[in-house]
Amino acid sequence: MSNHPTPPSPEFPGGKIYRNERGILCAELGTIHLHSRRNPVKEAEKITAKALDGKQPELPGIVVFGLGLGYHIHAIQKLLPNAEVVCFEPHAEWLELIHQGEPDLPECRIICPEPWNEESSGTWEKELSALFHAGYILFSLDAHKRIYRDWYNRIRELSARFSNRDTINRNTLKRFGQRWMENLIQNFFLTDQSGDIASLQGIFSGSPALLLAGGPGIESVAHELKNLAGKMPVCAVDTAYPFCLRHGVNPDFVLAVDPQYWNTKHFERISELSLPGNSIQPILISETSAHPRTFRLLGGTPRFCKSMFPLGEYFEKQYPPRPSLGSGGSVATTAWDFLRFLGCSPIYTAGLDMGFPGHQTHFKGSYIEETLAIRGSRFKPCEQQSFSYLISGNPVERESYEGTPILSDSRMDIFCDWFEYQLRKPDAPETYSLTPFSRRIPGFQYIDPGKIPHSEKRRTDIHERMAPHQDNPRQNIRISDATFILESLTESLNGISMMCEKALDQMREYESGNSNLEQLLQLLDHLDTQLLGDDNRRIAGFLINDVMESLAKLPDAPDIEEALRRSRTLYSRLGSGAQQTMELIRKSKKRVKNFRERTEDDK
Repeated sequence: MSNHPTPPSPEFPGGKIYRNERGILCAELGTIHLHSRRNPVKEAEKITAKALDGKQPELPGIVVFGLGLGYHIHAIQKLLPNAEVVCFEPHAEWLELIHQGEPDLPECRIICPEPWNEESSGTWEKELSALFHAGYILFSLDAHKRIYRDWYNRIRELSARFSNRDTINRNTLKRFGQRWMENLIQNFFLTDQSGDIASLQGIFSGSPALLLAGGPGIESVAHELKNLAGKMPVCAVDTAYPFCLRHGVNPDFVLAVDPQYWNTKHFERISELSLPGNSIQPILISETSAHPRTFRLLGGTPRFCKSMFPLGEYFEKQYPPRPSLGSGGSVATTAWDFLRFLGCSPIYTAGLDMGFPGHQTHFKGSYIEETLAIRGSRFKPCEQQSFSYLISGNPVERESYEGTPILSDSRMDIFCDWFEYQLRKPDAPETYSLTPFSRRIPGFQYIDPGKIPHSEKRRTDIHERMAPHQDNPRQNIRISDATFILESLTESLNGISMMCEKALDQMREYESGNSNLEQLLQLLDHLDTQLLGDDNRRIAGFLINDVMESLAKLPDAPDIEEALRRSRTLYSRLGSGAQQTMELIRKSKKRVKNFRERTEDDK
């Protein structure tokens, strides 16, 4: 189930429920008081208010460790009435005991994992993991943490996995947000010459498939690639595509969703590596915020899934919806979900190492390995650069399929957790690793490539199934439609920019003494209402997401001057963000216009 064993079953330490001198129910567990002996209600409200300060009202739910007498749960439900509360109570004995005191227990779902055995452990871990995956947070009173320390740490670890994932997602948005936006706007004109993945759903239902990721373990199956490709469809991630061609295999699908320029460097030699006499090109699976150079280098007609980028949803609502693919933070997770979308089962994987077997970071001959060698110098050899990469993600040792230790890191933990969660679903395809030295992913099994039961050659059948989908699958979207959508976005951005400028002007008027506070606040309330309209809210939320998160963590403004300073920061950043995006659209439209004029001249 996880990388750490479930703690041993704690014995019930005994408990006592009594009324204090004011007639309020109090409780002890072992020798520790669960709530205040004087005023447990007020104490619970104070503790929960502090713990949940800054939490969004849209929070889906909270996992509470320990029921106690329910005072803290009542306080949580009062603070966040729309959030579901799920209580994990370690002992059924406590549930029996508290009913003797007839407490005013809150209405909430209770998970009680007794009887204590391996089966029950797996059940509650799955249930809590699903909740944390959905965005629930963990809360506990200090008393329960002390009494059931091992169990609390285990549940906190489950919560931290998904909290780390959310942190990484926020940091990714902050780091690549501008790049995503530029790519999306430049690629938007591809919509008149691209398709989506909808027609591919289920075309290989019940068929095995091979997923090739870019880890160093892919080298160990190089001699088997041609044989495997003859038996099943092959999906290669961007980094593994050149490796396939070098070993005589043209994959059926190539999946590339990375927004960064450097990732397109993997494709620079594709034309040199193309297999002679091969007229069938792989189908490129991507999304609209991938780097534009990806489509120029690979050519052909891309098939887009639903955008994984927040602002992409704004564009996509204008035309027929595209199917979505899961993303666990790695392109390999999206490739696996794409094969599931095709109906493939089982899925065999190679290069999905989730670690550094033999302390290797990349397979030999990869773009990154060659770049490290070229950039290596006497004072900074490539070995030093590889070592820096090995230790950059909080290195940890995990277990391989062989049972031997393999170096991995906290980034890989996030990816493995995603796979583990997906493979718990009833319709998840069986998934195997072909490399025994790779990190063990819960739910995966190891199989020797030579013992794969699907022995018949079926490349002809694969080509026949793909043939109807090789033609240009253009969507029914004209370039004029795409232009209209961008002009609509420009109009919304211009409106946001003008509202921000109006707010900033009014603040300057107030500061110079030419306006009173009541007028200013009325104007700001009116502008806020306009900005919270559906389209504006989605755009504004992306443009200033990082600023809003930073301000949300601050305590309440102590005075009106501080409140206005924060408002000024928001309006200033929102206005400049809108202006920058309009400039990107203008450049993109000019670039497309020049390209089409050159194309017409060539004709």
